[in-house]
Amino acid sequence: AERILGYYEHRWKIEEAAQRVEEGITVRVPAHGVPGSALEDLKDLLSSNPGSSPVTLELPGPQGVRVIRLSDDMKVNASAGLRGQIEALLGAGSFAQAA
Repeated sequence: AERILGYYEHRWKIEEAAQRVEEGITVRVPAHGVPGSALEDLKDLLSSNPGSSPVTLELPGPQGVRVIRLSDDMKVNASAGLRGQIEALLGAGSFAQAA
């Protein structure tokens, strides 16, 4: 694992990553991408909702989906309000919560 700017980056196949996700949330960045400012807004949004749920990002790229698990200091309160805010920022389906 490589710690870069507050997150740990692991390169796994998506199936392996899904098995590693604890009860937490996954934020899926749309395949068409988003402006850099949206990622800053996402960081601010996550930071303003501290809690105990780990966060995983799925970022599409030319070689498939890159899965990034954020560091423990970025755990969130996985509320319906947070879901609404993330989906307003990144679009429907961008928020998934582990069962």
